[in-house]
Amino acid sequence: MLIGVTGQIGAGKSELCHLFEKFGARILDADKIGKSVSGSPEILSILEDKFHANLRTPSGRMSRLKIASVVFSDPTGKALETLNKIVHPELVRRLKSESARLIRKNPDQPVVIDAALLPQWKDISSSFDLIALVTAPEELRLIRLKRRGVSAKDAWARIKNQLPLTAYDKISDVTIVNDGYRKSLRKKARSIWNECIATAIPSRH
Repeated sequence: MLIGVTGQIGAGKSELCHLFEKFGARILDADKIGKSVSGSPEILSILEDKFHANLRTPSGRMSRLKIASVVFSDPTGKALETLNKIVHPELVRRLKSESARLIRKNPDQPVVIDAALLPQWKDISSSFDLIALVTAPEELRLIRLKRRGVSAKDAWARIKNQLPLTAYDKISDVTIVNDGYRKSLRKKARSIWNECIATAIPSRH
């Protein structure tokens, strides 16, 4: 079974995925795979040529802070669009390949893909058996970003560059409101797991 977990930045997708992992799922983090893709020498060179900027750390590796600075400082959104066009094809290819491999290896273990941009990935969004949308109030998402060390200015820039909530609603089967209470989120996650996921796994009936 292939499950997608999506939502806007700071909503709590990773929290939900962590709970699903505890319940028995295998997690694929699109952000981590995207970091690997954009950090590859070939892709990194392409990004630097496109943005006319040094996007590396002093050691020569990709700097996510520099990339974020370039992308989210562009009010037109064109820099983010350029980044996505370069990175996403390979990112989606890897997600499809790895999820298929994991399902072949253990058909009875659900595979969860944690990805904020599922609404944009038409060639993979139709492959999911279930897509869960995680939402949270904007103020709470802002607080969570600040806790990660993101400045208030950058946090607002990232939030404003997100897809509208309606885009997520269109592809989602269930919605979880993550109001900041862990017990509440766990209860909602367990309910979805029991009702929609565990019942779809024959060996766990």
